Amino acid sequence: FLGGVFNVSGSATRDLCTVPSGKALFFPILNVEWDNICPPVDPPMSVAELAATSAWYMSLATDLECDVDGVQVGNLSAYRVTADAFSVSVPPGSLWDLFCGTPAGSYSPLLPDGIYLMLAPLSVGPHTIHFRGTVANPVNFTLEITYHLTVAPRGSRRISPRGVNT
Repeated sequence: FLGGVFNVSGSATRDLCTVPSGKALFFPILNVEWDNICPPVDPPMSVAELAATSAWYMSLATDLECDVDGVQVGNLSAYRVTADAFSVSVPPGSLWDLFCGTPAGSYSPLLPDGIYLMLAPLSVGPHTIHFRGTVANPVNFTLEITYHLTVAPRGSRRISPRGVNT
């Protein structure tokens, strides 16, 4: 699973990723989740209202792109996925605690919507995956991520940045 970021800039470059050969890669180009928890919603929204809110935010998605080793993946909007409500276990000191004062515990319902890709396993060697998307006005947020990763042969070990075998 490759992830985006949770920061103001919306951008990141990740250079120290090693993936074992034979592993598919799954990642969101752009996604949203809506809940009643962070920030707290009073009165709480129904599952249908949460789903509609997630869908509305994803309807604002523009400028979607993804390329793998310089080859564009086409028709990204065809990869939009919604799902049923789910629950989450929030640990102490989570982002929800930081931003909303949400204590550790289990919470539901959460409703997701987004554009996700699953890539077939890549060949052994270096690869670059770049993806971006914007949630337009009134959100005005752009996510842009670049992964420089290496697919390692089965059974190989990588050297971490500190020189320690992992």
